[in-house]
Amino acid sequence: MSDEKRGLYGKYHIIRADGKPLKQDFKFVLSPENDPAGLEALKTYQRETTNMQLSKDLKLMIQVIEQEKGGEGR
Repeated sequence: MSDEKRGLYGKYHIIRADGKPLKQDFKFVLSPENDPAGLEALKTYQRETTNMQLSKDLKLMIQVIEQEKGGEGR
């Protein structure tokens, strides 16, 4: 069955870069470069986060993705 038809399932194993253990709660991986819904989710997170540095970083990431896609979604 293709990923597009599977729905929500455990596709990735996520580890912290610093090696500390993760809490066993819900994680969701976005692929904004390949998935229009992922890009829209990233835009929403960028607008809604209260972490101003993260918001700036995500805004730059979104701009790079949109430029690479030829300006789609602007």
